[in-house]
Amino acid sequence: MSTIEEEVDVPEEKINGKAAIAKASGGVVSIVRQDNGKFTLRAIFFDETDDEVQPPATGKNVTGTGEVIVDAPWFQKALEELERDVREIKGSGNNPRILEYHRSTNLDASAASKDETAWCSSFVNFCMQQAGVDGTKSALARSWLKWGQALDKPRKGCVVVFERPEAGPTAGHVGFFVAADETNIQILGGNQGDRVCIKPQPKNRQLAYRWPD
Repeated sequence: MSTIEEEVDVPEEKINGKAAIAKASGGVVSIVRQDNGKFTLRAIFFDETDDEVQPPATGKNVTGTGEVIVDAPWFQKALEELERDVREIKGSGNNPRILEYHRSTNLDASAASKDETAWCSSFVNFCMQQAGVDGTKSALARSWLKWGQALDKPRKGCVVVFERPEAGPTAGHVGFFVAADETNIQILGGNQGDRVCIKPQPKNRQLAYRWPD
């Protein structure tokens, strides 16, 4: 079972050192700035012998040979983006990497030119595209509800779709499954606190686990 270690209220002068130690120990590290100016450090340590659940028996790999997918290359791309520490630029500027995410979707030119345009689905589409897998090409999080095939249980790297009832019945959030406990699902995704990071999402808002056809 993957384990999660979290430390909150880490001062700025200590965050890089603590992150380096976690990475040297084999952890996948996510750093999130808190409202008080300090940081939350999350380190995920994967147990490769326990991948939650095997892919669907009818799944195909990205080359279309009919073989069952064992790995999730799109998740590796997401981890690479996490290492880039991609985040929105405050003010009038726009992060060109986020605009690149948008270009993997069918967003109109105006919306795709702004990094404040909601980009969680753009991030997932980009990672899929980089791995040679067809995504939804939609910037709507709930577009992933009809993509690929459903999983009864999650596995590392699967797409997870959530509802966001406070934003309306059609709103949602989407990202990649990392780990879970009784109340939260740890998601590697974009537009989480205006950046790419690993962040917990309420388990009771989960709508679907999805995997490529």
